[in-house]
Amino acid sequence: MKVRKRLIILGTGSEKRLKPRLFFMAGKMGLSGWIINMSTGVLEAEFQGDERRIQKYIDRITAEYNLNMDNIRCELVEMDEADDGSLRIG
Repeated sequence: MKVRKRLIILGTGSEKRLKPRLFFMAGKMGLSGWIINMSTGVLEAEFQGDERRIQKYIDRITAEYNLNMDNIRCELVEMDEADDGSLRIG
């Protein structure tokens, strides 16, 4: 089932290095959406795609980048009908 999820990744301490890696992995996994650094020091992202693929993405980033699941907020958000399948980094 296709869904859209918002991820908030709290205080990893290496957000500037982490963002391009997370962006690249999302692209390799066929997700669309965006990822940005917030002025508050967190990464925020929205990804749209198959629900299982998004969960696999979350599992991979927590394992590969040693992220604590307590520092990741994830919520379903409304699908973006205008989503053209692209992935943007800000």
